[in-house]
Amino acid sequence: MKTEFLVPFELDTSAIEQKMQAEGYDEAVSRIVENAMKELKKVLPNRYGSINWDMVLSIYVHKWLDDHTEEIIDTTALLLAKKIGNKRRWRDVLEDVKKEMKEE
Repeated sequence: MKTEFLVPFELDTSAIEQKMQAEGYDEAVSRIVENAMKELKKVLPNRYGSINWDMVLSIYVHKWLDDHTEEIIDTTALLLAKKIGNKRRWRDVLEDVKKEMKEE
């Protein structure tokens, strides 16, 4: 007989959202725009007119991040939960819980 144990834990996603908004948002935008500009410069000729591509990309990235904030937070929370679950200390706690349940 196979027994499954679910150990619930709460993860405060509002803290992740606040951290992302406070520190990570502008950094993420600048990194994405920088990488996109590198790729864009490979495709466009050296002189590509009077279009300010940095601004265009920055506006688009801001819009995209705003539209997908919830998905980003959910993905980040899942990755954090997975990382916590892979820690040796956490696995040891789960093993102890399983042993205690078998004894009862």
